[in-house]
Amino acid sequence: ASDMAKFRFIVQGTTRNATLFGVFFGGFHVAKYGMRVASNDQLGSFYETAIAGPICLALLSYKPAWRPAAPYGLMLIGMDAVQVYMKRH
Repeated sequence: ASDMAKFRFIVQGTTRNATLFGVFFGGFHVAKYGMRVASNDQLGSFYETAIAGPICLALLSYKPAWRPAAPYGLMLIGMDAVQVYMKRH
């Protein structure tokens, strides 16, 4: 294969994964913020993450082609939870 074909292959894979994780993590934050607004900030960050995380991971696991990305999605949610904890303490 030519160098240009190799480059296109890498760029397409990178673009696909960046889009998948961008939509996933953006959706996670929309779900978290939506719960905060709906509950008038009564839930607290822990419960917002605990509810939004599994919902978004279930959506990520819906399509078989996306399932290998679920551990990375879990890692993103975990890093967000640590960041929220560190900001409060």
